[in-house]
Amino acid sequence: MKYILNHEDKPYRKFFEDIASIPHESFKEKALSDYIVKFADDRGLWHHQDQVWNVIIKKPASPGYEDHDPVMIQGHIDMVCVKTADSDHDFDTDPLELYVEDGFLRAKNTTLGADCGHGISYMLAILDDKSLKHPPLECLFTVQEEVGVGGPKHLDYSLLTAKRLIFTDSMGEGAPEMSTTSVLGGNFVKPVTFEPAVYKGGIVGLSNAVASLSEPVSQVHFYKISVGGLAGGHAAVDINKGRANAVSILARTAYELMKAGDIKLCSFKAGTLKNNIPNTGEMVICTALSDVSGAIAKMDANIKAEYRETDPTPFVKAETVSAAERSLSAKTTAEIIHWVMEIPTGCYMASHDDASFPLTSRNMGTAELMEDKFVIGYMFRTSVKSHLEMLFDAQMVLCEIFGASWEKEYDYPGYVSEVGTPMYNTYEAVYRQFTGKELKPIRIHAGTDVGSLIEGMGGLDVIGIGPNTYKFHTPEEALDLASYDRAYRYITGVLEKL
Repeated sequence: MKYILNHEDKPYRKFFEDIASIPHESFKEKALSDYIVKFADDRGLWHHQDQVWNVIIKKPASPGYEDHDPVMIQGHIDMVCVKTADSDHDFDTDPLELYVEDGFLRAKNTTLGADCGHGISYMLAILDDKSLKHPPLECLFTVQEEVGVGGPKHLDYSLLTAKRLIFTDSMGEGAPEMSTTSVLGGNFVKPVTFEPAVYKGGIVGLSNAVASLSEPVSQVHFYKISVGGLAGGHAAVDINKGRANAVSILARTAYELMKAGDIKLCSFKAGTLKNNIPNTGEMVICTALSDVSGAIAKMDANIKAEYRETDPTPFVKAETVSAAERSLSAKTTAEIIHWVMEIPTGCYMASHDDASFPLTSRNMGTAELMEDKFVIGYMFRTSVKSHLEMLFDAQMVLCEIFGASWEKEYDYPGYVSEVGTPMYNTYEAVYRQFTGKELKPIRIHAGTDVGSLIEGMGGLDVIGIGPNTYKFHTPEEALDLASYDRAYRYITGVLEKL
């Protein structure tokens, strides 16, 4: 492959480029997992790969550190795969197209995978470097972090002994995360039944249509309604920024059309991941309405005005399309639209100490009309345990009203660490040595593998170390290369002091 970065004295950069050349979306991490196993084989390092492709690699202590307590280093090998609307990138087969712009590493029209590719590259470089000073190392490469922290649930914790952890899934230089949220994710599901959209000569099930089967097909219209130009973003990091949600806007647009007459859903799809704020979506409707331009223009103007400070170029547009063979009934369509209109998304409560920090949020990340069901992908995040039950119960009330149910996919714990632990103090000493500055600990409104690892190991002294990474989970994702270099020195400096 052709490398684009300067790798001199920076082996982790080469490993990052290798990682970027291997498709590794969540649930599709096997190729990257196998690459990591081969890496260990080639170097004669002990390793274990489990049935879901988590990998553990152990490296003996460097000379003089044999009697030091072991240290675990952890990162996740899956990435969020999002691309621009005009990209033809295939995440299942194509390598990422990396480029450097103004000191930032990016990927052309796609997410970069620096979350957590930078951490994986650090771990491989540390394992590969025989000159480093460090205690016994247990490097843990987990899977499925971006879709519900699935990897830690399958770990054989008896293979791990370290009680100290450096986690690399950290996105701010000198700003270690001291707490994460508890998370519940899954799908709300409403069963549906399709019917033929158009019968012999007309449309059935719309109050505005003539009931006679002799009505001409020209009275039946099919429109594709598209929403786009939204900022999207990470459903934890960006949930407090008031950004538009494509699922909500599509439902709102459908309701605006329903004010003029019945509509029937032929298709509906928005969003890519529960963990992302959906930035695009589209639906195809069947209706007797011959002109929807007024309603669409109204919605387009409203969205542009409402989100002018949060979203780049929002739009709602409609175009006529060829007839679909089937649709939902007008009644079922109305039930779905009414239901989605009632589902909250965004920040529920912010911290009283810092109004910019969300304590509890909900994200309606995806919605799709499938073969026999309408499915809404949803996440709850909270630092207040009682909120989780309360807000979940509120959604179950809506499910009862609209004939839907809940299918849980995952839940995982958050954690709270304290300033002044041995790992924190070690990192702060190293950071001060390199920069002359103090650490600025933060709390984050997100879930990571760490809470599950602490629970699985019966307690860990943890610290997060990573570079500045921006706009992750979006095609604008960028890794600050200078920060990337500095954070590697922090990790190796901490290892030397342990």
